[in-house]
This record gives sequence, structure tokens and C-alpha cells, in this order.
Amino acid sequence: MLSASENQPSLTPFVSSGILELEKETPGTRKLKLFSALGSRNYLLYWCGILISAIGSWVQTVAQGWLVFKLTHSSLMLGVVLFLNTIPFTALSLFAGVVADRVDRRKLLLVTQTILAISPFVLGTLVTKGSVKVWHIMALASISGCANAFDIPTRHSSIPLLVKREHLMNAIALQSAAFNSARIIGPALAGVLVDRIGIGRCFFVNSASFLAVILALMIIRFRSTPIERTNVLNEFHQGLMYVWRHDIVRTLIMMVAVPSIFSMPYMTLMPVFADRILKVGVTGYGMLMSATGIGALAGALTLAFFSKSKRKGLVLSTAYTLLAIMQILFANSKIFPLSLFFLMGLGFMNVNYLATTNTLIQTIVPDELRGRVVSAYLFAFQGLLPLGHLQAGAMAKFIGAPGTLTIGGLVCVFSALMVLIRRPEIPRLT
Repeated sequence: MLSASENQPSLTPFVSSGILELEKETPGTRKLKLFSALGSRNYLLYWCGILISAIGSWVQTVAQGWLVFKLTHSSLMLGVVLFLNTIPFTALSLFAGVVADRVDRRKLLLVTQTILAISPFVLGTLVTKGSVKVWHIMALASISGCANAFDIPTRHSSIPLLVKREHLMNAIALQSAAFNSARIIGPALAGVLVDRIGIGRCFFVNSASFLAVILALMIIRFRSTPIERTNVLNEFHQGLMYVWRHDIVRTLIMMVAVPSIFSMPYMTLMPVFADRILKVGVTGYGMLMSATGIGALAGALTLAFFSKSKRKGLVLSTAYTLLAIMQILFANSKIFPLSLFFLMGLGFMNVNYLATTNTLIQTIVPDELRGRVVSAYLFAFQGLLPLGHLQAGAMAKFIGAPGTLTIGGLVCVFSALMVLIRRPEIPRLT
């Protein structure tokens, strides 16, 4: 078992026995501190692939939402489709971590990415032929959700095998920057494509975007390593026990779980703030949604630039606390420009605390347990979101949206104080 203090940066590859071969960085990219992880040929190929794929996914998200609403005129069905797409992650992600530790991660990613490419192709075919039904969308959303349950933990647990250890935070931050760039570009591109080429062809665009990741996975040079296989249930139990018995890892994952329930669901209540609190209509609603993405992108790029910082624990503790404060300020703001500012700050802090937590966990965990522990982190991050959406909606019905987010923010502040009291070593992590 490795401790945080034993994992100081070195000039040797982070995983000397990993399945991916590490590439030497070029002098040019070494000078660009902001993009230092892109000096690895393997990571550069991977990063370009996920950027293109993430843009395509956002194109589908917008087009699919529009399609469902046009077919059903029901906001409930919008929620049902989203639920079917996300609940498989909650149900399967912890088991997926066991699978990621047992098989060749490259081959597993090729399988999941292929499934994710086929699903929108089928949906696009049904739409262009005029034969699409709501149950088709629901079924394909479920299939994609199952593929994502295995794809996401595998991708995250593979990042340390693509870069040297001293560039790990930079790599994680740049991955977050790619996703948040796509979050800004994708919806805007979808609006143009739906108008120019129609909804059906938007799904073909997403299907084609997955080819970028598939091609990158085929080009990246892999090295095989012996994989020790035992009983699946034993491996599952081993991963959970590692998380529970490792005080630092357990605390870091709990610091992710609390905001997932009490902070992340602020997006669920955004239409309420736009319509009833700030009274800015649908245009303002779009601006509120974009503000978070802009803040998140700025946060990811800032973290990438300062990725060599030795004060990761301090960054985590500060961002975690400020995230809660920004949420409380937004919840009680009735001035639209201030609300946009607070949301940008929330997005900025959200990316900083999540990426730093991810980096610290990946630094501590040994590679043979990486898939299982990373899946526990992702379960706390994404798997608990349905519960968070549920509690936010239920509380808002009784005490209103501002009160719900204020209480959620106070819960996060309280949890931050408890961490400082019970685990004072967290801010000192490097």
C-alpha cells in the first residue's frame, strides 16, 4: 500500500510496468507549462480523440433532447431518457472498476467506444427514415449508459499510464479542459447543425466523432503486462476495503460524494432561477448554463498551468470551501450579472477541486487497484448525482430553490470544516 508521502515526483515514468509505453517530451512542449502533458505522444493522441468525441456527444445531447420533446411534448420524458442514460453508471460503475483491473484496458476501451459509436448511428438511421419511436431512444440511451459505465472508469484509470507522474495533474486538468471546451462548442454547433442538416444527421456526426478515439487507441503503442486474476467478488471486496481502510483515500472520496448530492444538482434548479428568481427567460437560462461552462474551462486551464504546484491539498481544501460559498451566494442573488459571476466562480472551483482530488487519488493508489478505486471516485462523483437531483427537486418543492441551494452549500461548508478538524493532513498533501 502506498502513502501520499511516499509518492513524490521523480524523473522516472509514473508506471514503469504499465501497459502503455511512455513517450519522451519534446523541448518545445516542455516550455509550454500549460500543455506539458501533451508532450507525450500517447496522451496527445488520446486528448485530441476525446475532445472531438466530446463535441460530438454534446451535439447529440442537444439534438436528442429536442427530438424527445418534439415527439412527446413532455418534460417528464426528457427526464426519463436522461435517467435511463445515467442510472447504468450508478448500478455498474463499481463492478466496471474490477473489470478494468482484470483486462487489457486498451481492448476494453475499443469495445466501449465502438458500442458508443454504433448507438447514435442506429438512432440517426431511424430518424432519417422517419421511423423513430420514443422507446427506440430510451433503449439506445440505456445501451449507451451501460457502455459508459465501463468506458469512463477505464479511461480515467488509464491516464497515469499515458504521462509521467509529474505531469499527471496537468493531464487530468487538460482532460477537463477538453470536456468543458466541448460543453461550450458542442451545443452551439448543434444549434447550427439541427437547422442546416436536420436532427437525424446530428446523430451521424456524433457517431463519426467516436472514430477519433478509436483511431487514437489503434495508433497508441501498448505494452502487455501480466494480469493476476482471482475471484471477481474477492477483487471487488479488495477494492472497497482498500478505499475504506485508507484514511486519505476514503476522505477524498467522501469529499467528492457530499457535493455530488448537495452541490452538483444546482443545474437541476437552473430553469427555476432563470424563470422565477432572476426573471431572464430562456435567453438568460442559456447564459446561466454557459457561465458555469466558461468558469469550468478557465479553472481547468488555470489548474493545468499550475499543475507542478506542491500544494495540491491546499488547492483542494480552498476550492472545496469556495465552491460551497459560491453556491450560497448564487442562491441568494437576485441580480443577473452577479448570478453569472457566481456561477462562473462555482464552475471554476468545481473543476479545481475535482481534478485535484482525482490527481491525489491516482497518485496514491497502486496500479493493480487503480480501476477499482477510480471507479469508487467516479461513483461518488457521477453515480450519486441521481440521488442529488432527487433531493434537490424534493426540497425545492417545499422550501424553494434558493433555500435548497443555500442549505446544500452550508452542508458542504460544514463537511469542509469537519475534514480540517478530523483530517488536518489533507491540506498538506502534495
